[in-house]
Amino acid sequence: MNHFKDHYRTLGLEPGSPPALIKKAWRKLVQQYHPDKTGGIQSGHISFQEIQEAYETLTDPVKKKKYLEQRWLHQVTRGESVRKPETAEEFLKACLQMEQKIANMNSFRIDEDYLMQYLLFLLSPSHITILNSSKENELLSTCLSLLLKSIEPLSVQKKKIVLKELEKINANTTTKQISEYKKNHRSAWFMEKYGFYVMIILSILLCWLIAFLAK
Repeated sequence: MNHFKDHYRTLGLEPGSPPALIKKAWRKLVQQYHPDKTGGIQSGHISFQEIQEAYETLTDPVKKKKYLEQRWLHQVTRGESVRKPETAEEFLKACLQMEQKIANMNSFRIDEDYLMQYLLFLLSPSHITILNSSKENELLSTCLSLLLKSIEPLSVQKKKIVLKELEKINANTTTKQISEYKKNHRSAWFMEKYGFYVMIILSILLCWLIAFLAK
């Protein structure tokens, strides 16, 4: 597992803290951990270099943007080493890894939020652009099949969120696949969403029928 530096934690801040708080926290820590104060000896759980790195990263727009992407990826993948796909072929490999990951999960204890966020990571705008630039319809079709299979453990609402991103893939074959998937699952989705109410209505009707026949 890769070591990830949480710059917000280094400065003792909540994620998303505004620039003013970042600067205030940095000044306070610099006064406490500056080599002139400590005699060059590291004291405490953080070093002066880490404080400086955190401040420079969170106050530089370019560095901060890159860091926030890395931070989000670290959270989504739970610190696993994940290489961002740079080609359609690498995206296919990522989809295969995703399928294997789900196959190794306990079907009764799958973390839906984690799975959905991982799928949304795969379907980030940059990855969609890679897929849309590919002319290999068979490869795209295989990727989509794997992704549609991967969303099965999700609730209807989460499925629809992922499907909305899948629909951004501009290919005739994928559009057809998604349409067929929705058509084949429409009744199951209806029962998953409204099944409880349907059962109540049926129970009431059954009770009424029994009472009517008993007269």
